Amino acid sequence: PEDWREISYFKKLEKLVGVPVINVHIWFDRKLKNTYDHLLFSRSPLLSVYADMSVTCKEYYNPNQSMLELVFAPAEEWIACSDSEIIDATMKELAKLFPDEISADQSKA
Repeated sequence: PEDWREISYFKKLEKLVGVPVINVHIWFDRKLKNTYDHLLFSRSPLLSVYADMSVTCKEYYNPNQSMLELVFAPAEEWIACSDSEIIDATMKELAKLFPDEISADQSKA
């Protein structure tokens, strides 16, 4: 709120700089085995955090399929790219994170 801008605690927020991110949601044709009921930080330089929403959120629950929701960041150079370019880059990174279950060429999940 505008009234809070002069409070010293909140005044520090003015120094924060936002960066663009892209949210990617992908349904897979099977249940991924190496996901957990949490938001997970990724070791990927492109996909900062992710969650299998079919596990973490009852509205997306599915016993046979996984739906990963990923934060694609930093995304400044990707914002102007096509959806297919973003999905291709995402799938390549997911193949590294889940080598036994996902492949960029879609021969796995």
